[in-house]
Amino acid sequence: MKNRLPAKTILIFFLILIIGVLPRVLDFGVLPAGLHQDEVANGVDAYDVLHYRMDRTGIHNPIQFISWGSGQSALYGYLAIPFIYLWGLTQTTLRLPNLIAGLLTLPLVFLAGRKILNTRFGLISMFLVAISPWSIMSSRWGLEAYFVVVIFLCGFCCYLYAEKTNYWFAAGSVFLALSLYAYGTTFAVVPLFIAASVVLLWKTNRLGWRNLILGAVAFILMALPMILFTVINAFDLPPIDIFKFTIPRLPTDPRYVTTVSIFQANAWVTIWGNLQKLLEVLWSQRDGIVFNSIEPYGFLYPFALVFAVLGAVLGVLDACKRKANAFLLVIFWLITSLAIGLFQPANIHRLSLVYIPMTFTMGYLLYRIFTLSSRAFAVVIILYLAFFAGFLYRYFGEGSYQEQAARSVNYGILDVLNYTKEFPDHDVCISENIHESSIYLLFLDKPHPSTYLKTTGYIDGDTPFRKPGMYDRYSFRMDECMITSAHAMYVFRNDEPVPAFLAGITPLKFHSLSVYVK
Repeated sequence: MKNRLPAKTILIFFLILIIGVLPRVLDFGVLPAGLHQDEVANGVDAYDVLHYRMDRTGIHNPIQFISWGSGQSALYGYLAIPFIYLWGLTQTTLRLPNLIAGLLTLPLVFLAGRKILNTRFGLISMFLVAISPWSIMSSRWGLEAYFVVVIFLCGFCCYLYAEKTNYWFAAGSVFLALSLYAYGTTFAVVPLFIAASVVLLWKTNRLGWRNLILGAVAFILMALPMILFTVINAFDLPPIDIFKFTIPRLPTDPRYVTTVSIFQANAWVTIWGNLQKLLEVLWSQRDGIVFNSIEPYGFLYPFALVFAVLGAVLGVLDACKRKANAFLLVIFWLITSLAIGLFQPANIHRLSLVYIPMTFTMGYLLYRIFTLSSRAFAVVIILYLAFFAGFLYRYFGEGSYQEQAARSVNYGILDVLNYTKEFPDHDVCISENIHESSIYLLFLDKPHPSTYLKTTGYIDGDTPFRKPGMYDRYSFRMDECMITSAHAMYVFRNDEPVPAFLAGITPLKFHSLSVYVK
């Protein structure tokens, strides 16, 4: 058969696949320890939609979760529902969608690479993704910022295979519209990428009026609820019920309004500051957030930026000489995803759409090295494998990273809250420094949303990140707790000072947290 792969290529493909699968599934659901507040929030809302047909704020099947007040993309939560239905609300079920997405990324990158250039380039790009610190780490958390990558990659692959005689352009447009429901940063990327792709596909005679119109209609229909969501919240309109779903009005400005530079005063000054931050994150490959990268390996290893830039330059030059226009789609993806860093202060998870096109440009450099010298190529591969081994040791070893990751998500909070259940007559005061501890109570108790709403109150109801002041017998403002109560429990981080009136009480330690029982 014309497109049948040689046995050697199939063997290399499966070898790379094994290299990629093992670090993604090893101790999955156990490492990293603890749950991030956004993971839990998505999980609680998904559980409530599954059992009560509403999120925790009482909104019927929302297309965007209300979450902390400024919204949270709901697609990841909805995709977690089948796993929650089968195995309950657990750390593992919350992270399964991202694991599946991370595994799917491997063959998708191979297929895209084959279409961009050839099979060898596809294998090189797949190898780089398989050993990518960012891809491995993102597959093991349940954060929606990571999941958007596989949705966008599906759209990108469809555009690569688009011709006048097929419907891949329309399919790609559907995936790109779907990405709007996956993570908010796509609002800045998708329109730009589609516009650039249409121009390229049209000029290369791979797109005609029929497929263009079909793709536009498919995109608009799929994106319509999210478009309406944007309009409703921009103009303070009432929510809409459509097809048994709710397009909600958020209680505060959507997160993209509060963070995007163009909505702020002195926009150009802000954009310039954002550009500096973007370059800093790309060069240093760290953003101060523990779950995003491990020093000194960064998100794509220390030499990534240099390799990516060189590969991009070579790829563009060769594409122009040989009219290899498929590589230009990679460049369009790279440039439009980098634009996120101009509109928002950059961090690694906000830039999640950058890393696949960077992988392709790095892969192109390695491909060119291979064509010049197989020995030089082997040296580069050995260099990558050496860094890969070091990364795995830091990630899975008993070193500081897992401890830091655990502390960053208040590891032990679930044990603490379970312990408080042994003292039903005690008021519980939880330090403000234990971020968003209330959501972990909902994770454990799973109350009906109406019950939660009757017994909670917000400290700051009109801010982008609303914080409950209390829920049931739990208070999340230590300064307002009844410290004179005869029966009370106090929860602090191990690294924060404790009030003098608790000096004589020996605390019970739960990982990074301490409980004082009075």
